[in-house]
Amino acid sequence: FLIVNAADRKDSIQPIKAALFLAITEKTIISFYKIYIIKELGTGDSINRMTGVGLIENANDIAAILILAIPFTISYFKEIKVKALKGFIAIVIFAFYFILIWEAKSRGATLGLGAFALAWYWLKIKNKKKGIVILISGLLLTFGALSQIERNSDDIEGSTKNRLIFWKAGLNMAIRNPLFGVGYGGYMEKLSEYANGNVGTEGAKKTIHSTWLLALAETGFVGFFFFMGTWIFTLKSAWKMRLENPEYFLAIVSYGTAVTFLSHTYMLYPYILIGLTVGHGQFYQSKAS
Repeated sequence: FLIVNAADRKDSIQPIKAALFLAITEKTIISFYKIYIIKELGTGDSINRMTGVGLIENANDIAAILILAIPFTISYFKEIKVKALKGFIAIVIFAFYFILIWEAKSRGATLGLGAFALAWYWLKIKNKKKGIVILISGLLLTFGALSQIERNSDDIEGSTKNRLIFWKAGLNMAIRNPLFGVGYGGYMEKLSEYANGNVGTEGAKKTIHSTWLLALAETGFVGFFFFMGTWIFTLKSAWKMRLENPEYFLAIVSYGTAVTFLSHTYMLYPYILIGLTVGHGQFYQSKAS
């Protein structure tokens, strides 16, 4: 709300973007230190997956946040006139974050990376028919990459089964409480009840692992309508800016894909992204041509 109302001209968006970029960069440095310094030099406990610190310590969460950094980091170099140099820098940036996110072994974040690459290509391609073929090939490659994530097969299988249980319970909450859901924070409290006692192997005090379904379960179809409406409006704003400022569209597509499998409904980062996109988009009254 503050971002949207404080942005009174285009150049006022830049310092806010920089603040988001620097905040994520701080998380990146800490994650790099933990996975490559502590792990590789053996100066601390064994670390099997990349992690952060504080409120965003979970490997899946930090990986999703890092996805936001890719388009905004690349955007700082979009004014470079030499296409080869600009392309090289973009590849280096993508590769750097890819390595970090790969270390998180997060399937949702891996899908987010694939969505970023496909969305970027879709914006660049002029022949949409050929583009569709490339997009399908990219999807197959993305799902192929998921099979290469080095995690225990029992861990992956258990995680998948647990998420299906959590999602079904969330849908059950929405169906049985269609107007206002089970209330904020009510999902974990009532998970066992709406999962019919079968909460999987992770325990009864777990979240749903889906930003969209958590909003649906806890606020019902009324809240879900407004929540999704906000995102759709934001996506529309990003689409209007796709030629001059493609980073917004790329961030929404890639991050939105990642948080489909993570509970970021009440985290700050998605709303900073929404505020930035809508705040910047208000200066684009007509559709970009």
